[in-house]
Amino acid sequence: MVARAAAEAEAVVEAAHAERAEVLEEARREGYQAGQAEGRRAGAEAVRAEAAARLDALAAVVNEVGRVRDELAARYEDDIVELALAVAARIVRRESALGPDTVRTLLRETLPRTGGATNIRIVLHPEDLAVLEQDARQLASLTDGRAGVSWEADERVARGGCHVETERGGIDASVETRVRRIVEAMIGVITGGG
Repeated sequence: MVARAAAEAEAVVEAAHAERAEVLEEARREGYQAGQAEGRRAGAEAVRAEAAARLDALAAVVNEVGRVRDELAARYEDDIVELALAVAARIVRRESALGPDTVRTLLRETLPRTGGATNIRIVLHPEDLAVLEQDARQLASLTDGRAGVSWEADERVARGGCHVETERGGIDASVETRVRRIVEAMIGVITGGG
């Protein structure tokens, strides 16, 4: 009986040691996982705080750059406009020097935009019209084919430009309008508005 009791006691002690080992291992795993989770949370919070600080610094730099750009644009606005006008005038002068080729290109771009118009009147500088008369049919075919196309010479239209008028309104492809659009685009880019 004593031997049996000793064996049972031994078995109970071994079971207790095994259970203790399991409990300790489980506690160690849980502690490790809790530590990892806390470490991740702390790391993520540190990364968020660092990112927020860097974003704030970047926003401050962007704001400062915008402020300086606006200040420079205001300070040099007259110079910017003068430069834009000079560049635009030079571009258009160069195009206008090409004469009829420039007008042909303009008409190829402009006439398809008159879709559905029944009456189209094309107003050109007399010298451009004289050269383009041989191309009149081909250029008129750029409309939808149902429109009546008339050609008119007008000294007020600068060489290299044209006006296309329909019953719906007009398309101004004059040199002056093209210069104005180029200047507006350049000023917009320079001042950050476009």
